[in-house]
Amino acid sequence: MRKCLTAAVAALSILALAGVAGAAAPAKEKPPVKLKGKVNNKGIGVVSNGETDLEADDFYYQKTFEKAKAGTTVKVTIENEGSTQHTFTIDAQHIDKTIQPGAKAKVKVKIPSNGKPVNFYCRFHVDQGMQGVFFTKAGATVGSKSSSGGGSSSGY
Repeated sequence: MRKCLTAAVAALSILALAGVAGAAAPAKEKPPVKLKGKVNNKGIGVVSNGETDLEADDFYYQKTFEKAKAGTTVKVTIENEGSTQHTFTIDAQHIDKTIQPGAKAKVKVKIPSNGKPVNFYCRFHVDQGMQGVFFTKAGATVGSKSSSGGGSSSGY
């Protein structure tokens, strides 16, 4: 009897684990903008009141996609929560902040009035998928590294 009970418990445990393992993983949110090259997608955010916070980690930005209004300037605070230094770089806007582990940087990013996406990336890790984009509407394709204009910017 004891062997039967042990066997039954073992069989139920296996079935329960198989059920958990076979459960569907949550669907990954489809990127609203297609970025060329590798992208470590860590979600979609929305700029609120002209400000947003980004996490730079090893080797992604969270949120990877940030929806913003065309023709606005966004105050961005980037916190490096990774174990290595990262950059927040937008070539066309002359933004290139190096951020040490545990540190923060603040920049102003101009969103073009024509709604063109603004690609940002880490100079050290873009080939490992560390890039993201500010966008105004879904459906665009953006080249890797920064290709968006908007003038220069500095910390705020």
